[in-house]
Order: sequence, then C-alpha cells, then structure tokens
Amino acid sequence: MAFIEDDADPLAHPDDDLHFDRLVKYAEEDVNDAAMRLLRQRKEVYWRVRNGVPFPGDMDFFMEDLARFCRAHKSTFHENPYVAARLDGRREVFLRILDFTGLSLDALYKKYHGS
Repeated sequence: MAFIEDDADPLAHPDDDLHFDRLVKYAEEDVNDAAMRLLRQRKEVYWRVRNGVPFPGDMDFFMEDLARFCRAHKSTFHENPYVAARLDGRREVFLRILDFTGLSLDALYKKYHGS
C-alpha cells in the first residue's frame, strides 16, 4: 500500500506525529498551524540527517521520532495480523539501526553471522 504525501498513516499510534506535549507549546496557535510547524521541523531534521549535516539535537530528535513511528518501546500487537506484521517490520528495522549504530564490529559479527 503506497502512501500519497497528503495521506495520514493508517497505522499511526495516538502518541505519534501530533504528540500532545508538543502541541501545548504552540497552544496560542491554531492547531493546523502547530501541525504544520511540527511537520516542517520533522522534514528539516530528516533532510539534514539524511544529507550528513545535522544540527545539534537533530540526531536525538530523529531517533526519538523514528522510535515512536516504529513502536520501538511499545507492543506491536494488533488484532489484524497483517497490521501486526507491518508493525513488527517497522520495529525490526529500528532495532537494526540501533544495532549498526551502537554495537561494536565484533558484536555485530557475532549477532548476524554466529559465533
């Protein structure tokens, strides 16, 4: 299932994207303006990280956002087995990123190629 840029993610968790504590910061703004500001911030951070020019704090924001999207710290259970499988896949990708950014070369070899 491909997503059109304007489509919302049908698997989004309530804690994703428009997280309440971030919206509170922009309480004086219209909710749509706050949502656009958060999307713009996320897009800019992802662009800088992808292009190798992150600002201080970008990597933390990036990894926290990715962890939320991938359900890294939450159950991936869903009553629909197809949705559950998709959520498991997201989580598996996040864990692989953590492995390759956090484990030593020896630990990676042991984990992915046996002892």
